[in-house]
Amino acid sequence: MKTKLNLIAIVFSMLFFSACDKAEELTTFYVNDTFVIEAPVVIPEDPEGNPQNFIYSSEIDIRENADIDSNFGNIQHLAINDFYLSISDYLANENIFAEDVVVTVGNVIISLGDIDLSAFSATDERIQIGETQQLNEIASQLLNSSTITVSIEGTVSDTPVTFTATAVMDIRVTVNAI
Repeated sequence: MKTKLNLIAIVFSMLFFSACDKAEELTTFYVNDTFVIEAPVVIPEDPEGNPQNFIYSSEIDIRENADIDSNFGNIQHLAINDFYLSISDYLANENIFAEDVVVTVGNVIISLGDIDLSAFSATDERIQIGETQQLNEIASQLLNSSTITVSIEGTVSDTPVTFTATAVMDIRVTVNAI
């Protein structure tokens, strides 16, 4: 009799935990979104030929997405799937470099080094921003406040120059509606 009760208890436990897992699967959904920051940089000619600094700041607010906003308290996980910088609209008389380029996201500082503006503009090549640990830290900050400031700064080697630096962040949010 005791064996039968133990067997029934084990079977019941297995069914219960299996049902819980299935219920969680039914209430879990994913939200993907892309946030874009376009930083237009226009630096007039410096008559003395000195390098010139540029800085651009903007905010990303993940709650701009209605699905994220309505479920913000139920987010289980946020992952940054891709984060990159591209250069476009390059106008200058000669090849000019953006030197010591830094992208700051919240309190995470990411150095990109020197960027050949004409080469990256001509090829539409992406410049990856951040490593896994840095992206995880940014994701954690977004989960805590939903809004984060992104700054792009550097120094151009010569003037005049005009270009657009575009930062693109693709995220995936896991929400459990229960």
